[in-house]
Amino acid sequence: MAIAQADQQQVDRGSSPWQLDPLQVALTYVNLKMTPTGIQDEPQIPFSAFELAANNGDQAVIDVARGPIKKVYLEQLIRKDESGIWSVVGYDPR
Repeated sequence: MAIAQADQQQVDRGSSPWQLDPLQVALTYVNLKMTPTGIQDEPQIPFSAFELAANNGDQAVIDVARGPIKKVYLEQLIRKDESGIWSVVGYDPR
């Protein structure tokens, strides 16, 4: 939770707005699993491989068409509205 709180504060200050989008969070998470040293240039798994399967406002599920992860589960742990960041809480390996 401490990491999520720090990330939320960072976004509140105007940094890393991509954390407000569950698709972008899933894209970053999956690609960092493949290249833990960081994403260079284009991600190995492109944005087009990610699809929002469900979003009830504070929980979301992202389907991933290729790579080592087939599903990513996210929640808004700190703030459950449009200003809350999304955090990965689990995934299903392929």
